[in-house]
Amino acid sequence: MSEAYTTHYISQRLEQTGWVLDESNPNCNVFQQQSVKSRLSPLALEKLGRKRPDFTLYLENRPIAVIEAKKPTTRTLSDAIGQGVDYAKCIGEISTVFACNVNTTKAIHVDTGNPLSLNGIEVKAFLSPQMLRRFYSENTYAVSTLPKQVLTDRKSLVSVFSKLNDALRTEGIRAGIERFTEFANFLFLKLLSEHKEDDLWGKLVRESDDNLVTYLNHTVRPHLLKQYGGEVIGKTKVTNPNTIRKILSTLNPLQLTAIDEDIKGLAFEQFIQQTTDTQNDLGEYFTPRHIVRFMVRLLDPQYGETVYDPYCGTGGFLTESFKHIGQTRRLTHDVSETLKSKTVFGGEITTTARIAKMNMILFGDGHSGVIQQDSLDLTVRKKRGGGGI
Repeated sequence: MSEAYTTHYISQRLEQTGWVLDESNPNCNVFQQQSVKSRLSPLALEKLGRKRPDFTLYLENRPIAVIEAKKPTTRTLSDAIGQGVDYAKCIGEISTVFACNVNTTKAIHVDTGNPLSLNGIEVKAFLSPQMLRRFYSENTYAVSTLPKQVLTDRKSLVSVFSKLNDALRTEGIRAGIERFTEFANFLFLKLLSEHKEDDLWGKLVRESDDNLVTYLNHTVRPHLLKQYGGEVIGKTKVTNPNTIRKILSTLNPLQLTAIDEDIKGLAFEQFIQQTTDTQNDLGEYFTPRHIVRFMVRLLDPQYGETVYDPYCGTGGFLTESFKHIGQTRRLTHDVSETLKSKTVFGGEITTTARIAKMNMILFGDGHSGVIQQDSLDLTVRKKRGGGGI
């Protein structure tokens, strides 16, 4: 693949994040190579000579970032970063340099040479005009959009999950899928409440201790079964109301949706990894989130295509594909319905399929395409249409 492929990829991603590349549009704020010539100062043109950045990003007629595109086969972006920094110094106002070879995107703060960081995580994608403005106006490589108390919660989130893991252990619930599934039931209800989809969590918190188990099994579970047309959470195996109360009182003060999605996912996934590493008789392997994102970007699924993961586990590839496709289209009613019911499908032999359903619901639905099944069973494959997966 050529550098032109990378240029096309960058153009698509910039449009998806709110940049305007159409030069006939008066709001155009992205200019490629020679097209930027008429917008640069005479001094900048003199310093650049015949060279031009692959992309120059503008805000209010002021250049604030450049992007260097390299072939997908390029192994390292260090030379591209250096080239971009040279361009930035010639132009004089640039604060950020991006380099991209499709597989990897790097962002560097020109003055310090440090990688850009958003909420404590290195930036590895193109930023929206509004967010890039923050880095430019504050002249910094590190921006935080979270309140200080949320950052504190983020750092302690893994510790919180660990304590709840210990609480479930005292119930005699086995490590691995069994304990994680039990934990995920409570976490799902909490997140569903924060999304204002339902107040099942609030009602659960307000229940008397002696009615907690009954409420979970005979009110919450049937309600979700009816609402989503299939089993999302199973009957709780926790019999001690004190354990349930401890879980509720620990999670209730946290505003989990206020925590950056990547950070929350990192903490959540660490809990999953720790609990599914044991008693792994089904050969399960938890794929780290950064690998999931890389593989989905590489596959680049488009609207109108279908995604099927026959061994979907907790649904990481499905939710990332769902999000990836959703970012490529304006979400009209018809587009949303297609994404929810005709785009993402998964199979999983264990009850972890319920976790995948939970994740899909929280990401915007599409849960109906997730089925608990043995995807290696030939009868299942034939039902899907003739034997191929």
